[in-house]
Amino acid sequence: MAHVASENQMGASHGLLSLSRQGGNHLQGISQRRNGGCIEAMVTILNYRKSLRCQLVQH
Repeated sequence: MAHVASENQMGASHGLLSLSRQGGNHLQGISQRRNGGCIEAMVTILNYRKSLRCQLVQH
């Protein structure tokens, strides 16, 4: 279980890094609003990455 958790954390930080490179201004706007949208976006990205990983494993 610990391996899975650390892998998810690494994926989350990697996603944040790539997001900040793509649009730092957009991320700043989200953090200033402090609404649930930012959390939802991260969850969506993590789920997307998980589904991609599952597809890669299956093939």
